Amino acid sequence: MSDKKPVLEFRNVNTHYGPVHILKDVNLRIHEGEMVCLLGGNASGKTTTLKTILGMVEPTTGEVVIDGVITNGMATAKVVELGVSMVPENRRLFKRMTVRENLEIGGYLRDDSLEEDFEHIFELFPRVKERLSQKAGTLSGGEQQMVAVGRALMARPKVLLMDEPSMGLAPVLVAQNFEIIQRINDAGTTVFMVEQNANMALSIADHGYVLQTGQIVLADTSAALLANPEMRKAYLGEVED
Repeated sequence: MSDKKPVLEFRNVNTHYGPVHILKDVNLRIHEGEMVCLLGGNASGKTTTLKTILGMVEPTTGEVVIDGVITNGMATAKVVELGVSMVPENRRLFKRMTVRENLEIGGYLRDDSLEEDFEHIFELFPRVKERLSQKAGTLSGGEQQMVAVGRALMARPKVLLMDEPSMGLAPVLVAQNFEIIQRINDAGTTVFMVEQNANMALSIADHGYVLQTGQIVLADTSAALLANPEMRKAYLGEVED
């Protein structure tokens, strides 16, 4: 158990879309400085979990707590003000705007200079500096992912949410992307990552949770999950002899 404070908690969270019960008594806890991954197949509830953190879905029962503040019913903009930033699935850049403009949008809540943060982004992604005046829609998929991560970091988040960061990327770019995520976490940013690539996610995360049909069915350190026979069979592509 970490001696650092939790920066994100779900306390017996249930959610519904109309009559459909999506998240079922979900409990999770992420401490300051950790990297935690949420694993599961399609329709397991992973995206709903992120939407619930961001205030886009309100719990039917239970509590979402960010940095000690219960956020049930809070508007997404207020959740962002608490220090939550997200790299969405498929990047979702403003494609007709330049790379610089996309990055500046990430810092829209800031009232100080962004220049130091630009330099940090350029250290992580030298190619982004070369593309600053280019329209975001003209970038390759890998470059767009760099900009999406950079945009999220411009907010100096306490918690960085990442939705399927490996999706749509070539294998070599997936490896590079996860190296960057590791560096971001090593620099002190708490990371909560939803990912289908269980092997890759667990290779860099501290802890993992596994969702099945809206319920947490496994929760442990990444090392323990990687060694878990049930996990290896169901999510890591291994088959029994």
